[in-house]
Amino acid sequence: ITVPEVVVDDCYALLEDTAIFTSDVPEVITIKGTASEVVNVTINPADATVKATSETPAVATATAEGNAITIKGVKQGTSIVELETTKTGFASWKRTILVIVEE
Repeated sequence: ITVPEVVVDDCYALLEDTAIFTSDVPEVITIKGTASEVVNVTINPADATVKATSETPAVATATAEGNAITIKGVKQGTSIVELETTKTGFASWKRTILVIVEE
């Protein structure tokens, strides 16, 4: 197999600023029953948007309002919640939280 050699003289034009989380985001959250947990995040740039999505909303739901992420237990089990920052002209950034819902 022949792989063509590609040379980029100036790679800086290919780079994008990234909208990132500047605060710690927990890797795991444990919730009892139908309780809620709020995770406050800070982002850069400050006017980027945060979106929260639960992969298993039958176990736990996730909503974002401003920089507050609310994760609510629905029933016993586990779910992955994905957080994403977005802003026009910036690359997005994603983080995940493992949510464990106990009885």
